[in-house]
Order: sequence, then structure tokens, then C-alpha cells
Amino acid sequence: MITYQGRWLKSGEVWFDDKPVHKEVDILTYIQCDNPVNGADCRPFHTLLIDLSPSATELLATLSENTRYKIRRGAEKDGVKYRGWNSSPPEVMAAFSEFYDRFASQKGLGQLNRVYLNALEAAGVLDISCVTDKEGRDLVWHVHYRNRHRARLLYSASLFREVENSALRNLIGRANRYHHWQDMLRFKQAGIRVYDFGGWYQGTTDTEKLGINRFKAEFGGTVVTNYNCKLLLTAKSRLLVNAGKWLERAMEPRNGARM
Repeated sequence: MITYQGRWLKSGEVWFDDKPVHKEVDILTYIQCDNPVNGADCRPFHTLLIDLSPSATELLATLSENTRYKIRRGAEKDGVKYRGWNSSPPEVMAAFSEFYDRFASQKGLGQLNRVYLNALEAAGVLDISCVTDKEGRDLVWHVHYRNRHRARLLYSASLFREVENSALRNLIGRANRYHHWQDMLRFKQAGIRVYDFGGWYQGTTDTEKLGINRFKAEFGGTVVTNYNCKLLLTAKSRLLVNAGKWLERAMEPRNGARM
């Protein structure tokens, strides 16, 4: 179980169908369970899973023809290089964190939660990988939650939005496909059975998310429904969470007013 201290509350996370370890936490979150947790606030979560049990040759055959071509070109012509760390030294975590913050700034996202990243590393479930160009410049970083059976993508970051050169943007796209493929092979070699792309958009209106779906679908796999569930275990957590919900409702426009 992962534990980390927020500003007001201590949180614990249990992933997939692992069992919680008895620790004093205010909020216990079950992430991507196969079934809802009794007594918890549960929400469905859709994701794309790749079965890693077939041979590497069989896995490669499930990828789209265009994706296989881009992976080969990345390795043979572009000369991109792959590195992965199951136990991440501080300098690797720092390099990823700095790169991610640049990526997040481009997309209008918040900066990386370093407390959470350190909690993952302390629990022994953090996996980081990077692909560089032939000169050694970082192109793409991936971060996964990894246990004995499943590797789940948490973060994927590249800086193609700050690149105007179309050839370099295309290189980054090929590098990202090569990156996912190398992640899968490394996890397979470690005995991990399932690769989890970390989400699947079920809607029909968000064009960016639909594009991400198309990218993921290039690798094959099956869309499944899991559940994210939250238990408020202390009076303090119930008070603060309910107060937050009340404040959110109070800020909603009323009687047609615009804010």
C-alpha cells in the first residue's frame, strides 16, 4: 500500500486487487479494482490492456502495420535509444520531474506532484523509462506503476508542442511508439503479464482524447472497465471532503447567472 501525507490528510492507495496493509490513514483509495468495493464511493474507470503472455513475435504482429514500421525506423534509421529503471536513482527522478514540468506547462497542467512520486518509489512500485535521440537528447519519458503482474502507465511526456520543425515532431512520434514497445518487452521479460495504457476515453466529443485512443489502439489490446473507489476512514476526512463538496456547490452559478 502506498501512503503519503497531504496538507491536511494522510492518504493510502491500494492498486488493482491488492489488499490494504493496516496503516493509519484518513482516506483509503482503491485504484482500478475489478469490482466495486463495498461501502465505498466507486466510479467506473475504462482502460486498454495488452496481454504480454504471447511471444515477442506474436505481440509485434498485433500492432498495426504503420506502427511496426515506425518502431523499426526509430530503431534502425533514427537511432533512438531506450533506458529503463525499475528502481530509480534520485538523478533520474529529478531529470524526469524537470522534463515533465516543461511538458505540463505546454499543456496548461499543474506541476508534477513530487511527494507522490517519492511515495511510489518508497513503495517499490515506480518504474521510469526514457528514449533519447542519437545525440543523447531526451525525447520521451514514461512513468509506470509496476507490481509483479501489471504495469500501468501513469505519465507520458514529450515536448513536441514546443517543436515547430515537422521532421523533429515526426521523430518524437516514432520515438514514443518505439518507447511503448520497449516498455512492453522489458516488462514481459520481467514476468509481468499485463500492460495497462492508463485510461481509455469513452466519450465522443473530445477530439484530443479520441486521438489518444487511436494511438493506443495501434498496439491492439482490449478495453476493460475497472473501478476507482474511495473510503473516508476518519471524522476529519469526512468533514473536510464534505466541506469541499459544499463549497463547490455554493460556487455554482444559480438562476441563470454567469461567472
